[in-house]
Amino acid sequence: MIQGNAIPRYLNWSLIRRGEYQLRGEGRVLATLQITDELDASLTREDESRRWTFKRTGLLRFSVSVLDECAGKDCATLVEGRAGECQIMFPGGPSLRWKQIRTRWREEWGLFDSTNATLIVFAPQVKDSECRASVRVTAAGRAMPNLDLLMLLSWYLLVVKVRDEACQSAIITATAWGAT
Repeated sequence: MIQGNAIPRYLNWSLIRRGEYQLRGEGRVLATLQITDELDASLTREDESRRWTFKRTGLLRFSVSVLDECAGKDCATLVEGRAGECQIMFPGGPSLRWKQIRTRWREEWGLFDSTNATLIVFAPQVKDSECRASVRVTAAGRAMPNLDLLMLLSWYLLVVKVRDEACQSAIITATAWGAT
């Protein structure tokens, strides 16, 4: 993953094959995120020097542990709060918020720092259970030392949200069919 000012201003996440997503900018692949376990939605990201595993626990209110596999320890924790807003905490570091941004035109999600400055904005598009998103990184986001991890964790949250909604829809449909 490219850091700071070298990262393209506009990026896109897209599904390239079942369970594998790519982040692209200016015609280059910047990151790949792979689903490694359908049951708990663990995702990993690899490049030459970094590898993380995201491990989700809980059903109604979930949390995510982020394991830095190179260092062999947890490097972040995410906890879901009210109305789908999440708190991301780093040991000895900043605390960030992930939440939906209300717009008139489309659904957007963003990552914000403790001063409510926008770091990253995702505009997801879901069609036939396939999730894509255009991504914009602000100047404040470019200054984050762990921008690569934040891009991956944010995308992970959107993928999990789409998968959870598809599962809930299937349960509601099956229940409705069983009731008739």
